[in-house]
Amino acid sequence: MKKNKVDKNWQYAHANDYYVKKSKIDGYRSRAAYKLIEIDDKFSFFNNAKNAVDLGAFPGGWSQVINNKYEHIDLFAVDLKELIDIPRVNFIKCNLISDYEDNFIILKNFLPTNLDIVLSDMAPNTNGNKTSDHLLSMELCEIALEVVSAFLNEGGKFACKIFIGGEESDFVIKMKKIFKKVCFFKPKSSKNSSREIYLIGLDKINII
Repeated sequence: MKKNKVDKNWQYAHANDYYVKKSKIDGYRSRAAYKLIEIDDKFSFFNNAKNAVDLGAFPGGWSQVINNKYEHIDLFAVDLKELIDIPRVNFIKCNLISDYEDNFIILKNFLPTNLDIVLSDMAPNTNGNKTSDHLLSMELCEIALEVVSAFLNEGGKFACKIFIGGEESDFVIKMKKIFKKVCFFKPKSSKNSSREIYLIGLDKINII
């Protein structure tokens, strides 16, 4: 009964969430769309960009934002669950955390090697254990950073969701070797109770 009560409380809070309601009015598939809009407003993310990849794209909120606001951007989307009915999306069905090496080869056959933007809203299937959820989140971040290293242009930009938990400091050090500017960003549309935050990498360095 206690679990059912928690589930009902979550469902009620979710249904009455401002950004959930707004997403339905605006036609976005998830409240996450507003997180990308805020990232773009803060960091002018899509200025002069010609292409981008959306890692962990399902259900498609971020891809919708790019498709709706930036018709000039050639958009690639990656997820295990397929996106449907979003125009102009080059989609690949791929589970990056399972059989990673084989799936990375798939990406090499799919993605251009001159991306201007890498976006990762990937999140693990959480189990309520903050430590394990955090470590799984950091594993996904490491995968996203490998995509950055393999495909992102010099001067390119990177946004990556993480769950704060103590191990992110080493990841930030790695990012600072790749980008001229690295910062944390918590969108207003991200729930205050959530441990999620975004790491932003600006102006990728040409590493010889």
